[in-house]
Amino acid sequence: MKSIRQRFGILMILTFLSMIGCLLLVIRPSLTHSIPSQLLMAGSMMVFLLLAALGIREFFRLRTARLITDNEILSIFPAIIEVKVSEKYNKSTSAETLKVVISCFGILLGAEIIKFNQDGIALKAVEIADNTIVLTYGTKQETRRILLLHQPLESAKIAEIVKVFRYETGVVPKIEQTH
Repeated sequence: MKSIRQRFGILMILTFLSMIGCLLLVIRPSLTHSIPSQLLMAGSMMVFLLLAALGIREFFRLRTARLITDNEILSIFPAIIEVKVSEKYNKSTSAETLKVVISCFGILLGAEIIKFNQDGIALKAVEIADNTIVLTYGTKQETRRILLLHQPLESAKIAEIVKVFRYETGVVPKIEQTH
């Protein structure tokens, strides 16, 4: 979430600076000696609109990330993540500094956001073991699985997580005991 917040801040600063540049061109068109002022104004307006659109998009990503972290069911730090698309191995990420937050609204994997119940993406299954959690989600056409490796959890903590998942998402987690 930190990187999303930083990107949003940078985009807002750049948007503000481009707006100031546009206003300067309107107020003092004599600042452009060799370039036609209409051409420079059109270019600076395009830059301003592009930065504003990117800033708005990043604002909505930040809002979604806050929604996920505010309604956290489980937070894993550090996490090792393996993502599988359908049955084919797709991507494996191993990062010691990656924080994973799981909520009923989605998953926050560092700066990546996976939203549930939007665009047809739904949480389909949750499998909890002592040191792994497997989340299955996706649309009707495509299913993805995320395997999260974490520190072993106590049985009381697992029972609490199961209860919260069942209440918040309606998905009944499958518990795999390895003892």
